[in-house]
Amino acid sequence: MTRHGWTGWTGEESDARRAWRTRTIYRTNLRTSYMAGRWEQLREGFPYLRYRHNTVRQPREQHQAWDGLILAVDDPWWQEHYPPNGWGCNCDVEGISHARMSMLREDGQPDPTPPAAGGAVPEEWAYHVGEAARSMPAAAALGERIMQLPPAWREIALADAQRRQVQWLPDWPGFVNRVAAEVAGGATRPRGAATPLGFVPPAVVDVLASGRGLDGKVFAPVKLRTALVAATDRRVYHSLRDAKFADRPELREVFVEAMRAAPAWMAAADAIVWSERDRALLIARRRPAGDYLTMIVRVDYQERRTREPAMAVWLRTVELYKESALRQYVRVAGEL
Repeated sequence: MTRHGWTGWTGEESDARRAWRTRTIYRTNLRTSYMAGRWEQLREGFPYLRYRHNTVRQPREQHQAWDGLILAVDDPWWQEHYPPNGWGCNCDVEGISHARMSMLREDGQPDPTPPAAGGAVPEEWAYHVGEAARSMPAAAALGERIMQLPPAWREIALADAQRRQVQWLPDWPGFVNRVAAEVAGGATRPRGAATPLGFVPPAVVDVLASGRGLDGKVFAPVKLRTALVAATDRRVYHSLRDAKFADRPELREVFVEAMRAAPAWMAAADAIVWSERDRALLIARRRPAGDYLTMIVRVDYQERRTREPAMAVWLRTVELYKESALRQYVRVAGEL
């Protein structure tokens, strides 16, 4: 590492050293995103995992020693060794079925769990990126790191994160169903829980930074501090028990379905507009009736009414808008 000029996060700087560190950070963040997305598929589809060492340049001896190791998918060893296990680590895991295990091991049994090896995995990497992917601290850190990348790399990272977001949130629809049932029963119990929902599309990030909307409207440029979109249970409760349903109760199920689809909402939006006054994005999907079901998210907001305060683009509510109302704002993506 030192021959590349990485002697820590501070110290003597040069363009080459900064470029090398930035590439390493980007590639590792992207690798972390990929492995986090794969975890849901692996744990649901396979009883065993096999560790694969893939780092060709400057391989770590300990990582090489784990190459080929097969353990049960729920073995505690994976909690600290599911890759990546350090900056620049390209290690992978492979799902192993019962049938394949019988061919790979004569007794059909996994390998013994390796003994703890102090220092084998740096302390800051001794966690399971798949399990952490749905946690607010991990997602908030990734959201801010992405915005620190050069524009071209940021676009790739955001596109990748957008593709994998639904894999990270398998519990979200069930959570919305529980909230809807509680609201219908008149007993709402927000617990201060927060969850990541996705990431702002790269095209929206670019338009906000330019200060000029797709409709030609000019506004104060916005350089987002974080790309993470998140929600608290309080806001979900608020959206599903609002007075807007008093005279149109059939709308409640429409809003419930909208909330269930929230993780994929941005990718499926017909249009996204910017409210400069509220510092909020209005993410709109056209309904057959001609109006727009709109998710309102406030950018770069520090949400504190949650167990895990964090900077994010926070969901505020879901509303119905007429096209004429949305045209008052700045169009940053899609068409009205």
